[in-house]
Amino acid sequence: INSFTKINSEFITKDTIIKKNEFYITQEFPTTYIEKENRDEDTITFFLDFIKIVFCNNVEKCYEFFLKWLSFIINNPNHKSGIAITLISEPGTGKGQLIEFLSNFIFGKYNCKPNLIGLGALLGQFNSELLGKKLLVVNEMASNKDNFKSNFDKLKSIITDDDIIINEKFMTSFDAKQSHELMLLSNHLNSLSIEENCRRYFILLINEIYRKNTNETGDTPH
Repeated sequence: INSFTKINSEFITKDTIIKKNEFYITQEFPTTYIEKENRDEDTITFFLDFIKIVFCNNVEKCYEFFLKWLSFIINNPNHKSGIAITLISEPGTGKGQLIEFLSNFIFGKYNCKPNLIGLGALLGQFNSELLGKKLLVVNEMASNKDNFKSNFDKLKSIITDDDIIINEKFMTSFDAKQSHELMLLSNHLNSLSIEENCRRYFILLINEIYRKNTNETGDTPH
């Protein structure tokens, strides 16, 4: 890395011009286009139905928006949607299954931080682990009383700004491009502090129809 003059956190696409003096820390998404005749339609239908029925509570407009959000990210990896998807439900409704699917098959494990515990893990002073990540998942948005409002004020820039200051212990801080997307998970609707007319959050109250259901392997949705 010493031979490079800059760390580049942009995602490599077919249009990227690779610069020899820059070190790219991201990896390509594992998604590939599959011709219709070669698709596993049963698997696709199962996944889409699960999103629509469970995560979008069978609301067509929510379902369409969620798919557009995913499509935008996949087709524009170096741009931000400016929207944080927020999932609210009791434990055991399948939030973890969706995150696992997105991490493994859509964005790639390397490009994700799927289990940031609390807003403090996202907004803390030392944040180098966020560099080059496309999907950041905050699991339970708890804050103490003193930091509750200020943490949501800080979230605004994380959701919409194109740049971030990276701080690492015993290192000089530096500016970096950020194109990450946020998913916020919580069991409590009152864990949010959102101003009236704010357009940064897309909140889904998850359908609990399959809550605590187990599959044939005995696994329970998160």
